[in-house]
Amino acid sequence: ARIVAFVRSLITAARRLEADPEAGCLLVANTAKLDIKTVRGSWPRFDYPGTLAADLLERLARQEPWLAKVERRSPRSRDALGRLIDDSVLREAGSSRAA
Repeated sequence: ARIVAFVRSLITAARRLEADPEAGCLLVANTAKLDIKTVRGSWPRFDYPGTLAADLLERLARQEPWLAKVERRSPRSRDALGRLIDDSVLREAGSSRAA
């Protein structure tokens, strides 16, 4: 339940950033002690979707050979990587948001 509540909070925060990007810029600038002009200039390069990437499996598959080499193991198959993706918490957080 705590993980679902946390993910729900992330979804809410992502929606707030979309609705009011200036508030997000100010928060980042103040927290990281960065110039607001720098943060505003870089802001469009980042995305805060509040969901899993639609191409998550493809991203994992591209990174897997490198990660396997670093970890000195055999790369996982695409099917094995697909089994690692579980959107159940995200779905529960989205459906229980109104609760």
